[in-house]
Amino acid sequence: MRSWLYAVMVVGGVARATPVSDLEAQFRAAAENPYGHDMPDPRFALGNLDVRAGDDLSSAHTDLAGGDEVVDRVTIGLAGDGKSAWLAADLRYVGDCGGDGPSCGKTLATGHVGAVFERGTPWQPVVWNVSNTTTAKRQAEMIADGKQLAAIPDQIEGADAAVGVFKASIGDPKALAASVSERKDTLLYGSADGERYTGAQVKAKLAAWKLAFKVHDGIRAGLAAGGTVAWVAANLDATAAGKPGKPTPYRALFVYEHEGTRWALVQAQFSFGGW
Repeated sequence: MRSWLYAVMVVGGVARATPVSDLEAQFRAAAENPYGHDMPDPRFALGNLDVRAGDDLSSAHTDLAGGDEVVDRVTIGLAGDGKSAWLAADLRYVGDCGGDGPSCGKTLATGHVGAVFERGTPWQPVVWNVSNTTTAKRQAEMIADGKQLAAIPDQIEGADAAVGVFKASIGDPKALAASVSERKDTLLYGSADGERYTGAQVKAKLAAWKLAFKVHDGIRAGLAAGGTVAWVAANLDATAAGKPGKPTPYRALFVYEHEGTRWALVQAQFSFGGW
């Protein structure tokens, strides 16, 4: 059973944890308790406008759990071979109740997480993107203030075929929609709060946006364990398809699964985060 919906198996009337439920529990612990979890560092990470790699990877956990976060919803897709999984989560940042201040328990901001993991005990994060959600108005204000996405250097490790699909489809809304998997747990995050689409909604929304994307700097991509799941991270410039104009920058993390004869898009996250 591949879908995240089957997180618990019932055998002989007794509920047993599955790899998917273990991953969700591990992720929730890391996101909600930065000092009491067993989550290893990812191999590459994105946090709002920043890029985490090399010696800076320890900061990736600060991006994930740097304050009082609440994980509201987790969606997990398990690869057909069971060796890797992709995860999407809704975050809510709440006011600190340590001093009983007026913001105690109140939602101050929201965020999205997209990630790929390899199965293990514990699960090994391969890549994640943690980003606050924002409005188009706030994004424009940030850009006017000189905020920009940190450059992503080119580094493709074994994921050339998936990167080929990515490059061939992002400039054409119809091609991008056609690259989406038929899996019911396929998920799309936009950069704004509430922009969460699943299943058939993903194709429809990518087509309806009518956006053409172009890579702004480099592409970072790789394969997860088993070789059937690939991830692609890039900064993109978006314009209305067929209507050249001033581009809007976004960061993207795409996840593909090899389905028979093609690499199909199973999860996509667009972001431009920051306070």
